[in-house]
Amino acid sequence: MNSTDPLSQALPGYLYEYDGSRLVVVASLFIGLEFAVVFLRFYSRSLKDKKTQLDDVLMWFSLVVCVGLNVLSIVMVKYAGVGRHLKALGLLGEGYKIFRWAKCLIAAGWLYVTAVTLPKLCVLVLYVRIFDSRFYRWACVILATLMIVNSLISGLVGTLGCRPLSFLWDKSILGGKCININLFFRWVSFPNIVTDFAVLVLPLPMVWNLHTSRNQKVGLLLTFGTASVGLIASIVRFQNFFHADAVTDGTMASAELMIWTVVEPGMCLIAACLLRLGPLLQKAVRGTFLDSSNYENSRNYYFGHAKRSDFQLSSMGSSATSRYTPDQLQPFTPIHDSGIYELGKGEIVTERPWSSSKVLIGDTRMRPVSRQSMEIPLRRPEIVVTRDYTISR
Repeated sequence: MNSTDPLSQALPGYLYEYDGSRLVVVASLFIGLEFAVVFLRFYSRSLKDKKTQLDDVLMWFSLVVCVGLNVLSIVMVKYAGVGRHLKALGLLGEGYKIFRWAKCLIAAGWLYVTAVTLPKLCVLVLYVRIFDSRFYRWACVILATLMIVNSLISGLVGTLGCRPLSFLWDKSILGGKCININLFFRWVSFPNIVTDFAVLVLPLPMVWNLHTSRNQKVGLLLTFGTASVGLIASIVRFQNFFHADAVTDGTMASAELMIWTVVEPGMCLIAACLLRLGPLLQKAVRGTFLDSSNYENSRNYYFGHAKRSDFQLSSMGSSATSRYTPDQLQPFTPIHDSGIYELGKGEIVTERPWSSSKVLIGDTRMRPVSRQSMEIPLRRPEIVVTRDYTISR
């Protein structure tokens, strides 16, 4: 080796410099976080309804892909030289790891675009089920279609960016050429920022126009605002790729860049799960000391699954109770997991009978009393109203 070679003057520090530990730690941490948050999501979901929905299926696929990306990141550190200098691998006789690294990039590209798309599709499926506005439903369908198309295009460009494909890891091939890999890596995540922002703002007008209290609106806005977690991660990843060279010393640069490639879809997955933790949080607030029968009645009321015959109207300060048969009552239609319901075609009613929202049954408008006026907890699904009310059919 030439003693005037700047590389030789940096030995042995350059040859054995290693920066892959952080990626291993972050990937391992997100494997645990993703399993935990998905478990909590499905447990929370079981408190409301055990019927499997489309977003449940998509969430399982999201978990598999996100965990797969994390595992691949660890494999790239252990067996593909990530965290080591590209030239050092060649000097130490580990050039085969460079080939592995380049091949892993193709797999990582497909896993990444899939992992950031599936959680957002879960959220859009939830939006379609929540909102009955045709405009919002079509907006969700169009946005989901754009996400899928963008993922396919990004994956194909990343795979076919070099001709022949083997030129990506074997630069000795005559006549081989590649697209600007750095430019592709930098801009591939920009559409994710746009779609993250769209998913964040899409439900806001609908929520704000609900006929419910300002506090309930703010609570729902904060709930849907959890999508901003994925948006922040997308922006940070986008910025990091613009300040790094992913090609010249690719194996070393990948140690930092793959961290954010793991974090972004992981945060999108967590954000999608947080939207469905409402029943679990409500159970935690109510406490676990309730007996099973009271809890079941409470659960049925809160999540709109009580039998119609179980509902009754009673007035405060009076023992008079009017019971209505199933055909006289409109069913609760869920608006959101956090407890907003619509009674037939009437106005919005919140999960708690002491809220300030109005309830409409037939032609009857009733304003529930405040929580402070209630001396005892409800033992079964009820709508408690003041003395002055009328019922007409």
